[in-house]
Amino acid sequence: MATRTSSDLKINTVYTRDQLRENFGITDSTLNNGIFRPKDTSSVWLFVTEEKTPDRVQYTDHLDGDTLLMQGQTEGRTDHLIKDQATNGLELLVFHRMKKYENEGAGFRYLGPFRYVRSQGTRPTSFVLIRDTGRDFRYGKPSWLWIVEAVQQLGGSARQPDIEKYVLGKVPTFKNGNFGPDLSISVVNSFGRSNFPPNHAPRRTDTFNVYDALYRRETSQGPSYELYDPVIHGVWALEPDTVGKMRPVAIPDSREFDEATRAAEEDGAFDVNDETDARRKMFKSIVVRQGQPKFRKTLLAAYDRRCAVTGCDVEEVLEAAHIKPYQGDHTHHVTNGLLLRADIHTLFDLGLMRIHPLTIKVEIAPRVWSAFREFDGLDARVPEDASKRPNGEALRHHFNGCALEFEQESSSELSGLPHP
Repeated sequence: MATRTSSDLKINTVYTRDQLRENFGITDSTLNNGIFRPKDTSSVWLFVTEEKTPDRVQYTDHLDGDTLLMQGQTEGRTDHLIKDQATNGLELLVFHRMKKYENEGAGFRYLGPFRYVRSQGTRPTSFVLIRDTGRDFRYGKPSWLWIVEAVQQLGGSARQPDIEKYVLGKVPTFKNGNFGPDLSISVVNSFGRSNFPPNHAPRRTDTFNVYDALYRRETSQGPSYELYDPVIHGVWALEPDTVGKMRPVAIPDSREFDEATRAAEEDGAFDVNDETDARRKMFKSIVVRQGQPKFRKTLLAAYDRRCAVTGCDVEEVLEAAHIKPYQGDHTHHVTNGLLLRADIHTLFDLGLMRIHPLTIKVEIAPRVWSAFREFDGLDARVPEDASKRPNGEALRHHFNGCALEFEQESSSELSGLPHP
């Protein structure tokens, strides 16, 4: 069995890389990297410097109590050493310093073993790890981590029966009564997650809290649980309701919107070659709508130069809205578009207004209803030419993506709908 180097390291002791070389007989120059696996061992050493010198790649690394956010190498060649901890059995040992010369000899303070919780993004990948405090857990580790591991090992998306089967296969003594609570505690949009102490205080889910690990998606086959990614699933916040109970609330993507605004100010145009994700492209498009002249011209003609919701015919404020976010030239098709007044376009992109795929009626989300109630329940205007009308599948995709903003009114979830 490969050596676990933790047995020869002392927690809270400062080690320089030279000392580690000498103590463990290391000749490999990759010890200077942030992620290093000593030869013939079952250990991975993670070297974390929070405040980096200007000549280094400015990765984002931060230790907050027992939670570590760290970014992997740009090329991602060592990502698997961390991500696959559940299957490779490697111990993740963290060496930490605030800045390079905080300790004598540019040493690192050894913090001990950490557990992999989740990751997001690529090049570099952002990892969330939690300190292994040595506590003797009934199931070897916190029970909610078994749930998260199950979703990871099942491909990133799984239904509860499959999660239960995986966990019971690993831990036959796992109590069936734990599955519901352990899912609730770690699902960002679970209504009851604040029943558990880690979720008693307000917070946003883009702060890399270890308990913000999963997302629940309603499907025609029942709920499915996915590894949470704020870029894909949006940012949520735990906020008090009318009686002071913390509840998950989907919030506008203000950070992404701010980034989009700054990007638009810097380059002045919508860059279709930008490799940022579809959601950031969508928010950038709010700022620079008219960077899509051909698409907008097509929609102006199809909709007789009137907003599909308000009927407004002031051409200067009419914008080309993508029903599914822009992901390339193929999404500029007229059936993936709506001609909308600027304010209605913003509501649509933020999931605060939607169009029912079957009835083609406009629905306004509860939290903006008072300001836009005159449009709630109206029939959306569609082109006379049936070949240019909104694609039903695209409308369904948008409709379902807004579901949690509308849950106060309806829990309907649509799937497999025909084109209207």
